[in-house]
Amino acid sequence: MNSAFTKTTRRRIAFTLSYLFLITVGVTMIFPFLWMVLTSVKAPDADVMNLKRLLPEVSYSVTTADIRDWPMLCRILNGSSDLPHAGMLSEALRPGARRYVRKAVERGEIYAEEKPIVVAALNTMVNSGELWMDAGLSTQFFDADDRALAEKPEMLTTSDRRRLNRIILDAVLGNVITKARRIHISNYRTAFTESNLLRAFLNSLLVTCAVTFGLVLTSSLAAYAFARLEFAGRDKIFLGYLATLMVPATVTMIPVFILLEKLGMVDSYSALILPAMFSAYGTFMLRQFFMTLPRSLEESAVLDGCSALGVYWHIILPLSKPGLTALAILTFMESWRSFMWPLIVAHSEDIYTLPVALAAFQEIDGVHWTLLMAGSMLMIIPMLVVFVFGQRFFVEGITLGAVKG
Repeated sequence: MNSAFTKTTRRRIAFTLSYLFLITVGVTMIFPFLWMVLTSVKAPDADVMNLKRLLPEVSYSVTTADIRDWPMLCRILNGSSDLPHAGMLSEALRPGARRYVRKAVERGEIYAEEKPIVVAALNTMVNSGELWMDAGLSTQFFDADDRALAEKPEMLTTSDRRRLNRIILDAVLGNVITKARRIHISNYRTAFTESNLLRAFLNSLLVTCAVTFGLVLTSSLAAYAFARLEFAGRDKIFLGYLATLMVPATVTMIPVFILLEKLGMVDSYSALILPAMFSAYGTFMLRQFFMTLPRSLEESAVLDGCSALGVYWHIILPLSKPGLTALAILTFMESWRSFMWPLIVAHSEDIYTLPVALAAFQEIDGVHWTLLMAGSMLMIIPMLVVFVFGQRFFVEGITLGAVKG
């Protein structure tokens, strides 16, 4: 009795320790993902490396994404608008920026290179001086607590001054500017508009779907030949085919690149798709799966007059959906996140894939972390969707392919 109790107790302790270990590992692995999600919605000027400020904080700085109506903003800053207190902002605008604003109003549009100058001028208003004191607007736009705080300017911190100035700026500009906020979903829009990310996303989708379909097709055909067809030297050819798995992909990159260059296929979709459509691993995986299928169905089909290709299409493929789905998921994920090969063969931005386009956020003046993490989230979402919807087939395919009989 004592021995049984001890054995049961030990088993429970072992299970408990195992679960604690797995939970610890899970939390450790999910932390980088959590950091990426939170960073993707932080303000562009946030200190993303400060882990003490992991959660997004309200940013009082103005960004180009905050401006909803550039022509109206220029008219207000030029003093050409009849909005209340517009003249106050016009007077507070520094002379350098006022020149660009005046020209933008005269021509009826603002150029892209002028927008950062105007935004910098707005941030100067936020960061220096006290707009509420200059214009006497504290009683109109502040609540009771902020009004009491504004009456004691000597007690204000730098953050308090910036916050109060931003309140005035948001109130005066109305619907022209987005109010200060904690969550910046606009990072995703900025990532799409400033780096040709939409084209890269579509390129990745096209290349990944083509590679996935092509690899599953070629691997299933080769696997069917090695698993079911009888021909001279079949096993030796298969062993030689498997031997290519021991050759690192980096060794074959230069020869394949030279071959594609001779064929005039570099910097094209063909260079991104064709070399990735053939896989010794995919052939091996499906061959092992095909060998678990009963031969009786094939023999019946052959007696009914079905050809070898007909057996492959009508018998093997329908019975192999779990294995095909497992290979498709693995191929999709590998192709979707592939970086080195697209970086080598894609020379123009028009055929950049998503991983290559994301590298553009790492510029000479530093890494744009918020945009990089927003783009990374867009890259992860398709992989999560594919895995979640194909998880059942994926697990079933891996399990059945590992058991022979």
